Amino acid sequence: MSNTYQNKGHGNNQGYQDRNNQFKTVVDMLKDGYLQNGYYVDEEKEKRNKDYIIKFAKEIAKSLEDEGKGQKNNSSQIRKFYDYCLRVQAKLQSKNNDYSYIEADVARLRPTVAYAKGRGVVTKCLEDFINANIEKINDAKDFYAFMKHFEAVIAFMKK
Repeated sequence: MSNTYQNKGHGNNQGYQDRNNQFKTVVDMLKDGYLQNGYYVDEEKEKRNKDYIIKFAKEIAKSLEDEGKGQKNNSSQIRKFYDYCLRVQAKLQSKNNDYSYIEADVARLRPTVAYAKGRGVVTKCLEDFINANIEKINDAKDFYAFMKHFEAVIAFMKK
């Protein structure tokens, strides 16, 4: 990731600090290439990019923790979104991986995270994470790759 974006004008929309102590948000990460080519290193969607399991997942987990500061983005709130996605995944599996059966369920994440943010229980960071990833989900393979990414984010969270 480049070290171009500094903590200028982000206000309450804080993110993680990179190794040069520059603060970044998920939006800054998007500008740096996060999700630019989707979850894969090949066009056939056979080989997942390991950065979504290690590098980006760790950075997003840190960003979620830092922005929430224990008051928002707590593990139970984030787990609610992940548990919902697990139910959607089970539905996908029961429908022979036909993405059309879960497309609306995936889209439902947008208003759900917006509502949670409006209630003040999650931050813009989680909203940006969910929305950016939904943009990249176009089929069952993408959804499964997103789930592995989301699982890794949760694994890197301290609480």
